[in-house]
Order: sequence, then structure tokens, then C-alpha cells
Amino acid sequence: YFCTIKQFSKIVFAFSFLIGFGLLLTGCGSPAGTVEDAQAKKDEAVQLIYQRDLEQAVVKLEEAENILSSLDTTEELAMMKLETAEIFRYTEDYDSAAEKLTAAITLFETLDKKERMADAYNVLGIISKDQEKYKEAMENYEKAAELYTEVESNNDLIAQNNIADLYTQKGEYEEALVVVDSTLVTARERELINETALLTVTRGEIFTKQGDDEMALLHFQDAWEMVKDSANQRIQGLAFQFMQKGHLQFNFVEPKNGECDATTSELRDEKCYCLPRFYRNWHRTACDALPENAYFVNSNTDTWFCAPNTHEENGACIVNAPPVVEEVPAEVPAETPEETPAE
Repeated sequence: YFCTIKQFSKIVFAFSFLIGFGLLLTGCGSPAGTVEDAQAKKDEAVQLIYQRDLEQAVVKLEEAENILSSLDTTEELAMMKLETAEIFRYTEDYDSAAEKLTAAITLFETLDKKERMADAYNVLGIISKDQEKYKEAMENYEKAAELYTEVESNNDLIAQNNIADLYTQKGEYEEALVVVDSTLVTARERELINETALLTVTRGEIFTKQGDDEMALLHFQDAWEMVKDSANQRIQGLAFQFMQKGHLQFNFVEPKNGECDATTSELRDEKCYCLPRFYRNWHRTACDALPENAYFVNSNTDTWFCAPNTHEENGACIVNAPPVVEEVPAEVPAETPEETPAE
């Protein structure tokens, strides 16, 4: 669940983490409430996340946690703390998030839930990195990777990806590439397409930081090709976002007499970068209007492509029709032979 590359939607990420958690216990009520009451509070929090009201979502999760604290539901309580910490992270209340995660780790440890402990350490690493506490971040990531490896979880690749991202943030690009390259070998050996794509995006980001936009774009395009038909919309959207961002680095024309056409472009770094909804034409001389639902590409054969879930038709990008579900007719019972009247 955890990825340190900037997500295209933090709200969706928070919801996906929450919705994966179900309260499975049943039992008698208590003065503070029941497990069902806690579940209802959590459901309210999910709806508030949809409405982008993270502050109230935290309130509801805290209420659910208080209910679970009064019941013998250690694992569910630990999960609730882990999820509440995620929301605190998005609101940048790092101290509260770290407090919740530390408590969750203690509870998971009593249950010998090593993968969940790893999840918590991984988020602790992200929080430390966001605060530029790099030593603490590395220690937490390494602990997460160790626990994931111990239980043979593929999330060890995510922890390694986060370590590479940490090196990148520190400007230690060679170290970052060493980690990414060795982890990519493992991801390919395990035939994990989504993880391979994620690591490829991270590798592209390293080249972006080094100023090699062309090499970065090649990586983003490779990642997109891997997941363009994937059911994992989070990874798919991430790859598309970075590929599109990579293309925009090349969406410029040369100024004429040192000036740009202000209606279609803006002067940056002595180049006329096309404004949003414009693209560099085939002759690379001007910025033309981009068709709706299309995006610019830096290619020797094309100047724009249609966005996902659309198709090109007569120079336009048409949104794909939803799949037609054919109605399956009810099975017709075989005819019953007529009875022969008794003689």
C-alpha cells in the first residue's frame, strides 16, 4: 500500500487503505459500544474521505478506536491505529501519526503479526523522510524490509523502492540506482508487473533529478506500457501521470526574435513552452490546440495520443463507451414429452 512517489490522489489512497480493513469479530455489547458500532464509525470516516474532510474522518476513526479499546479486539484496534496514522500523515500531524504507529507496532508484536509491523515501520519511514529525518527514515525502511523478507512478502520490494527514493531525496543518485537496479532484478524474477513498473518510474525520477529528461521519459513510457492494461488503477494512473509529465519537458518551440506567442506559449529557459491544451506541431515551429482528451507526446511519428479510456476517431479523442453486458436469456427447459394416455 505504501509508495513514496507523489501520488496522483492522496484521497483515493487513504480510501483504498481503509476499505481493505474489515472488522470480523462478533460479540456482546459493552457500555462504550460494540464492534458493529466501531464498524459504523469507520464507514462514516470512509464517506468523509470521499468528501475530502480528513479532519472529521480522523474524529470518526478516533471514536471507533475508543470503542475497540474497551473490547478484547487487539488486532482490530491495532489496524485502526495504523489507519488513523495514515490520515494524520496526510494532515501533516506527524507527531500524532508516529504515536499511533508506535502503539500499533506494540500491539502487532504481541500478536506476532510481522507483516503488519512492517507496514507500520514503512509508514514511519515515510513520515521521517517527510520531516527530513533521513537517518530515522532509513532505519524504519530497513526494519520494514527485514520483516517483509522474513514473512516472504512481496512488499519487501516496496520498502526497497522507498529506500531508493530516500537516497534520491538526499541527492545520492548512484546509491539510489544501485538499490533500484538490484530490486528490479528481483521484481522481474518474481514476474511482478506492477512492482516492476513502480520501480521503473522511480528509476525515471532519478534521471529527472540528474537533469536527463530524455532517459527519464524512456523509463516512464516503459512503465506505462507495462501497466496500461492493468487492473491496478493506482499504479496505472501513477505511470500515466509521470509519462505525461515527462512528455511536457519537450513540449516547446524556439522563440522568434526572442519572443513567444503569448496566446499559445510562455517563455521559460529561453524556450517557448506550449501552454496547457496546446502542443508542439509536426514542424516544431508553433503550438497548436490539443484535441480534447489528448496529450502531447515527444515522438518521431506522432505529436499527440489519446488519453486512456478514449480512442482516436477523425482527428478527435472519443471517450470509450462502457462495455455492453449482454443479457443472458433464461435457460429454456427442455420440452417434456407428452404422456401417452393409458390404454
